Amino acid sequence: MRLWTHDIDTVINTDINAVIDTDIDAVTDTDIDAVIETDTDADIETDIDAVIETDTDAVIHTGIDVVTDTDIDALKDTDTDAVIHTDIDGVIHTDIDAVIHTDIDAVIYTDIDAVIDTDINAVTDTDIDAVIHTDINAVIYTDIDADIHTDINAVIDTDIDAVIGNDKDAVITNDKDVVKDTDIDTVIHSDTDAVRDTDMDAVIDNDIDAVTHTDIDAVIHTDIDTVIDTDTDAVTDTDIDTVIHTDIDAVKYTDIDAVMHTDIDAVIDTDIDAVKDTDI
Repeated sequence: MRLWTHDIDTVINTDINAVIDTDIDAVTDTDIDAVIETDTDADIETDIDAVIETDTDAVIHTGIDVVTDTDIDALKDTDTDAVIHTDIDGVIHTDIDAVIHTDIDAVIYTDIDAVIDTDINAVTDTDIDAVIHTDINAVIYTDIDADIHTDINAVIDTDIDAVIGNDKDAVITNDKDVVKDTDIDTVIHSDTDAVRDTDMDAVIDNDIDAVTHTDIDAVIHTDIDTVIDTDTDAVTDTDIDTVIHTDIDAVKYTDIDAVMHTDIDAVIDTDIDAVKDTDI
């Protein structure tokens, strides 16, 4: 038998004055020539014999007195001059031959008697005044030539024999008084001049032959004696005054030439014998 008793008296006073000034001039030029060929031969056989018995005698008494007052004044001004040029020539060839065989015999027996006594007296006072100003001038040019060839041969055999017995005697009492008061003064000013030029010629050839065989015989017996008694007296004062100014000048040019070839041969055999006994 474990008895946890927590008495927490907390006073948190936070004043944040933030000015956020954001100007974003972005020229994004992206050329992507991608040939992606993926061959996946997967033989996945899963046998799961699971006996799960859970007895839970729980008495949960929760008293929560919460006073939350939120005032937010937000000023955000961000200047960003960005020139991003990216050329990517990529040939990605991936062959994956995977045989995954998993046998799981699991007996999980769990008894939980819990006594947790927690007293929390919290006073949180937060003032945030924020002014957010955002100018975005964006020119986005994107050319995508994609040849995607995918062959998937999948044989999935799943046998599940499950006996689930749940006995639950639960007494739950919740008392909640909530008042929120928060004051936030935020001024954030950011100037960013960025020039990024990236050229990538990538040839990636991956051959993966994987055989994974996993046998798991697990007997898990867990006895937990816990009594949970939680009293929470919380006073949160939040004032939020928000001024958000956003100018967006956007020119987006996108050319997409896509050839996608997908062959999927799938055999899915699933046997589920389930007996579920629940007394509440």
